[in-house]
Amino acid sequence: MRKSVLATVLSFGFILSLSSPANPVNSFQKIQDTAVNRLYQAYQYQATSDLIAAKLAKGGDQANSDLQLYYYNTLSMVHMRLNNLDSAKNCAYRSIKIASKSMDSALVSDAWKVMSYAYNKSGQLDSALYFTDKLLNYSKRVGDKRQYRNALSSMGTILNQNQRPGDALKYYQEAYQVTTEIGDTSSFALSHYNLGLTFQKLKQYDSCFYYLQKAVLVAEKRKQSDLLFYVYGSMAESYLATGQKKEWEKYLLKTNSIAISIGNTQFQAMCFSTLATNAFTEENFTGAIKYGLKADSLLKINPYHVLQMNVDSLMYAACSKLSRFSEALAWHENFVKMKEKVIGENQEALLNKLMVEYGTREKNLMISKQNSEIRNKNIELQLLSLLLLITVISVALLTNYIIRIRRNRESLYLKEKYLDEQIEEIAQYKNSLTKSGTTDEAPDQAEDKSPLEKSAENPTPRFSLYLQLRELLEATKLYLDPELNQQTLIAMLGTNKKYLYQAIAGYGEENFCSLINRYRVDESKRLIEHNLSTGSSPNIEAIYLASGFHSAPSFYRIFKQHTGLTPMEYSSEALKQMKKAVNVAR
Repeated sequence: MRKSVLATVLSFGFILSLSSPANPVNSFQKIQDTAVNRLYQAYQYQATSDLIAAKLAKGGDQANSDLQLYYYNTLSMVHMRLNNLDSAKNCAYRSIKIASKSMDSALVSDAWKVMSYAYNKSGQLDSALYFTDKLLNYSKRVGDKRQYRNALSSMGTILNQNQRPGDALKYYQEAYQVTTEIGDTSSFALSHYNLGLTFQKLKQYDSCFYYLQKAVLVAEKRKQSDLLFYVYGSMAESYLATGQKKEWEKYLLKTNSIAISIGNTQFQAMCFSTLATNAFTEENFTGAIKYGLKADSLLKINPYHVLQMNVDSLMYAACSKLSRFSEALAWHENFVKMKEKVIGENQEALLNKLMVEYGTREKNLMISKQNSEIRNKNIELQLLSLLLLITVISVALLTNYIIRIRRNRESLYLKEKYLDEQIEEIAQYKNSLTKSGTTDEAPDQAEDKSPLEKSAENPTPRFSLYLQLRELLEATKLYLDPELNQQTLIAMLGTNKKYLYQAIAGYGEENFCSLINRYRVDESKRLIEHNLSTGSSPNIEAIYLASGFHSAPSFYRIFKQHTGLTPMEYSSEALKQMKKAVNVAR
């Protein structure tokens, strides 16, 4: 998705300009209609269409066949300018039928040309290539250099669309030589543009800028607005490719300005598509969707299948990146529908009928195309199957992970409760030892006693200090004071920092903070379980404040460090155990 949508559309070449409105009729052609020609040259395409329709309706089938051929050729070009591609192809079919009876080489080559352009504009490149080849051979045979130049340019455009810019360059260079030979100044801008666009595809940007700048100068001088839109767009894409963002923005604004000035919503859609693609490249997926929606709304007004497919594809990728999968699927479905519309069954049937009419070569072309579509559909099915398999595996792995997490949390909770019970038993045992002062155990039992138990029987000053500390904390619950510090306890116990540290390290926790935090964690656990036993949900903020913690972050960190669970996880597990106990009691 890194390539701009505008660049994709521009790469199709400015096909319609191959027959410049300033010179719509071939120089060899004798038959033409001055009124029609004048409107066409003035870019008044709808008016041209209306006038031709009126003349054809008035003349009927009795009109001169060559004049009818001229009208249908021109009408096909007009419909392409208006993006009425189905109408353009229908007129081109009529032209081909009438051309079989004509002796005017210019009109006949025009018929092949409009058929080639109509398929090219629709994105049906195989058919466009076939008719372009017809035009190339016919114009070469009759010596019509203008149409020969047009055919060369069209071949270059199709090769560019098939990602063969090296081959396209050869055709464009020969077309430029022919343009120079016949002195067709109206086509110089287009020739420069085609060369610049091809060098852009080859990433030879010095040559690209050279020819595009020449195209700008000629097109601005001749006020070729349609062509200027494409040239400015290609300039913008080239600057973006070379990292010159300011120049890119400058020419993109020029492009959009032309689109607005001529009221071409399709061109405006191209600009928004470019902005969407650039946003996607910079991983601004929200911006890409915003611009993509604007382009889509404009394409609803003035459809252009090739551009719509690019917009649908970009929106699918952007929505996928944001995990908006339902929207992504909808855009993907739109893309598939548009693809089928471009190369769908109805058009395949028309093309098949045309191939029957024009011979075996066209039949072979259709078969190849159908095989290609079958392969593409098989690939799509394989990808969908793979995606489904990956989804099933992912769900299974996620389910297993969740189960393991839950079991681990339950295990940690039970371990914590077991440790609490052990600590309580030890505390009770120490209290009994302290009160009795002696024991009646047998000698072998005495040997199995822990250092803590032996210290209790023969208390040292350090152990006595530790017991005093524990008794003081448990009796006064000083640990509930968030401001409690080591100096306070030293003063209350009548000792010093060194002795207190030795007593804690020798018989208790790792250090003073660890000991106090353990008391606070135990208190918070007690409060959580008390809340649950009374049927109320634990208020974590109230609990950590009541347990002596300064803040929620430190509470969560220390609680997790001591228990392996977060407070909410501990609460959840405690509630489960309580429910189990109730069920067992029943």
